[in-house]
Amino acid sequence: MPKCRKCGRQIAFIPGSHGSYIPVEPRPIWYRPNVRSTITVLNADGAYIRADDVAASAEGALKGWMPHWPKCEDAVAFRKVRAAAKAERKAKEEAARFEAMQPKQTTMFGGKQ
Repeated sequence: MPKCRKCGRQIAFIPGSHGSYIPVEPRPIWYRPNVRSTITVLNADGAYIRADDVAASAEGALKGWMPHWPKCEDAVAFRKVRAAAKAERKAKEEAARFEAMQPKQTTMFGGKQ
């Protein structure tokens, strides 16, 4: 079974609704949808929903998975790396855009200065 690169706990991967694989806790849970809940669950379709954790025998209980990020001790490190990479990429794009806007320097007769 795979382990988290940051905290070392065992995790599983399930396909998300957009085709990417999402790290989840290895054991599924039983839940009941509730938009006012603070618990995020991945349903059988791989979509994030708000839900209440319930017993398997509860009426209307559905099987889902808890994402790993709420329980990972180093989840913040993943977000910081991603945010830093995004900021660096944006800075490079803006520098390239600025460079493209600058007029080219040439001499009057097209020769080198």
